[in-house]
Amino acid sequence: MNSTMEYLNNPICNSFYIFPANCSEIETEISQLKTINAVGPSSIPIDMLTKILKTCISKPLEIIFNASLSTSIVPVALK
Repeated sequence: MNSTMEYLNNPICNSFYIFPANCSEIETEISQLKTINAVGPSSIPIDMLTKILKTCISKPLEIIFNASLSTSIVPVALK
């Protein structure tokens, strides 16, 4: 029977792992955004969007971010 350490003899030096994002992490990051006195395309103040709607948009963002990480495809709008 092989020891588990035998499988770790040749680590890949140039690799890393990014844990999937979750809603609470995204909401925390949204809360930490600097608010400005600007409005979005729909004339809704940015600070209102970030504080009030963060719970509504965190799940869709979680899906987009994790799909991007798992497929290695970054949407142009996020670049």
